[in-house]
Amino acid sequence: MNTAKEYTISEETIFNLLDAKELDAIPHKELKFILGGKGASLHTMIHTGVPVPPVFTITTGECRNFYKGDQELSKELVKSVLKNIERLEQQTGRSFGSKKKPLLISVRSGAYISMPGMMDTVLNIGLNNDSVQALIKETENPWFVWDSYAKLVSMYGEVVLNVPKTAFHAARKRTDIRSGF
Repeated sequence: MNTAKEYTISEETIFNLLDAKELDAIPHKELKFILGGKGASLHTMIHTGVPVPPVFTITTGECRNFYKGDQELSKELVKSVLKNIERLEQQTGRSFGSKKKPLLISVRSGAYISMPGMMDTVLNIGLNNDSVQALIKETENPWFVWDSYAKLVSMYGEVVLNVPKTAFHAARKRTDIRSGF
């Protein structure tokens, strides 16, 4: 049950946490009802001076609307996500899906209460066959890049497509053995 008192904030469905000054007056324990636990913690870290990479968070209200409705992303949300990805590109000097300096994004779910093991994560979104080559050239570490790509495929398969973990682990084990890892 949401016991947070009402705060007057904009109707944004996404907050760029580096610029969301209107959230500063809201206590952390109440901010969790708006941003989820991870979003509230990131906001607190940013505003206490802890270095945090550029970040944005989708509000818990938008998530509730998704599950109450037809479970389709609203046009407004998609537009806002794309706008915030553009902002990340500007802040990092990287481009999503780029063949030169790819921007990689992590998506983490969060609730206002801690639920270890229950939340989903997909890392390294933005890797594809072209961006992998760019990242190998940049890092000079092919194993790291291919491992990152494998994690993206595995997590996306598990979280989004509901492919059993065992399918990815078996394939990964065979590949690692053949590759000498």
